[in-house]
Amino acid sequence: MNHLKIILVQSTIVAFIIICLNSCNGKIQNKNKTNEDGKANLTHQLNSFNAISNSMDKNIRSIFQDKNGNYWIGTNGAGVYRYDTKTLTQFTVKEGLADNQVLNIQEDDLGNIWFGTGKFGISKFDGKKFTIHTKKVKITHGAKTNWQSTNNDLWFYAGGGVFRYSNSSLNYLPLDPSSSNIKTNAPFLLSRYGVYSILKDKKGNVWFGTQAEGVCRYDGKKLT
Repeated sequence: MNHLKIILVQSTIVAFIIICLNSCNGKIQNKNKTNEDGKANLTHQLNSFNAISNSMDKNIRSIFQDKNGNYWIGTNGAGVYRYDTKTLTQFTVKEGLADNQVLNIQEDDLGNIWFGTGKFGISKFDGKKFTIHTKKVKITHGAKTNWQSTNNDLWFYAGGGVFRYSNSSLNYLPLDPSSSNIKTNAPFLLSRYGVYSILKDKKGNVWFGTQAEGVCRYDGKKLT
């Protein structure tokens, strides 16, 4: 009787192990299949892009992927391309872009795509049309408090400092301390304080790479 119980227990354990192995094997196969499908999809996208990229300008200045998965490719003089993994669409000044040189691309919380262009122009694309904000929005000189960054603001290059877009307002913030009385067209004229790179770090500091004044930083209290 005891011998029979041992056999039954052993059979149960063996059956359990077989079920687990089959189950694990199924998960591994499903995982491998998922990985293979993902690689195949990526390969298909790359092949599709390569097939149509011959018609695209080769001088690239910026690349960005929006929340919907679209790729935006800014060029040095041919505007910007949008690639939705199927179709490549080109936008230039003819469609309302501020300039055909696209230096940086960003997206706001509403899904609008913003372009910092040559001649320090700023354009917004709402999915249907372009708006040139350096013509539509009044540009004012910012006080030191305007340098404080928030999660939702956008920063753009300018000829003597930076543009900051926040709460539907565009402010010009000059880096030169003596430029408080500078003319309103100064943001579009390149100077030694012209900004060509911007970084918002994890601590809330904003870093600016300038034309000839090195790196400037705003740490939430002062600009150095």
